[in-house]
Amino acid sequence: MYMHLTEFTDNALRLLVYLGNHRERVATINEIAERYGISRHHLAKVSCVLSASGLIETSRGRLGGMRLAGAPRDIRLGEVVRCTERGLARGARG
Repeated sequence: MYMHLTEFTDNALRLLVYLGNHRERVATINEIAERYGISRHHLAKVSCVLSASGLIETSRGRLGGMRLAGAPRDIRLGEVVRCTERGLARGARG
């Protein structure tokens, strides 16, 4: 059995990987969008969900950006999928 993830979840995973690889500083939506060729608008939606889920921390303003809320080793794939694939389980049942 294969699980097909949405583009939203794929973008969330890319964002988290990027933040995990750049832990020494905050990263911006613009730089991540440019790196992966993702729409800034879609990435902003992803960052809102990840922030609300407690996976990332965000700050606004000229020096703002985002970073992981904790250590990369503490992030579980299932947790990311659950917070980004809201309708997945419901849709699988019918």
